Amino acid sequence: MPVTFKVAKHSAEPVHPQSLDKVQDAKDLLTRARLSPRGRCIEVFQGSVCPEALPSMEYCGNGFVHAAMRAHGGHHNLVIRPDDVWIAILNQFSFYVNAHAEELRGQFVEHGGKKTVRVVAEGNRYMVDFGEMTRQMAEQLRENVVDKTLTEWILPDFTTTTTADTTICSALMIR
Repeated sequence: MPVTFKVAKHSAEPVHPQSLDKVQDAKDLLTRARLSPRGRCIEVFQGSVCPEALPSMEYCGNGFVHAAMRAHGGHHNLVIRPDDVWIAILNQFSFYVNAHAEELRGQFVEHGGKKTVRVVAEGNRYMVDFGEMTRQMAEQLRENVVDKTLTEWILPDFTTTTTADTTICSALMIR
């Protein structure tokens, strides 16, 4: 059940799209985030951003914090789902685990080195469902970790959780 509260006596102001540093498409978003080699993205196979959402999107280095600051500073409404908070926490946890992989290895897996995980899907790089493959890899991870409940703990299961949220958290878990 959503909780709504007023933080000011005045009404919220609408967000004016012309004030946003608009993202043109998924390729533009990846390039700005510098997630592709040398800051360039040659091709996007699939994405979760629907074209209708692009006019209201902008890139910034820390989207969650930036959105909260912008909403506060501009007197805008802000909707925060538990999934949004969980993804922000899990993202930082993933950075920490990856930075300390060797010293934390025994907490997560019993084997040394890397282990190959195999998922099978039909289609080519344009047609295969990468989100489904990511969720399958996360499921296989459950079989290879010390604590079999780790996957349940990491993957969100709020009443607001969408398939996209589960896919994002699966990707954070396996990276």
